[in-house]
Amino acid sequence: MNVYELSSAAGLPCEIDPALVVALSSQKSENISPEEEYKIACLLMVFVAVSLPTLASNVMSQYSPAIE
Repeated sequence: MNVYELSSAAGLPCEIDPALVVALSSQKSENISPEEEYKIACLLMVFVAVSLPTLASNVMSQYSPAIE
């Protein structure tokens, strides 16, 4: 959240989802239930799925078959 808040305060555009940041930062604790781990994994998969079309349409994006 600090990165999102700092970039917003500085007037820089930031495409970080605050809910995703909160979910990932909550993963730091050791006593996470399996249900919470599942929710975090689902959030990450949704984040990647939503980001792929944007990255694919970006002219600066490159795909390296060697890295896959």
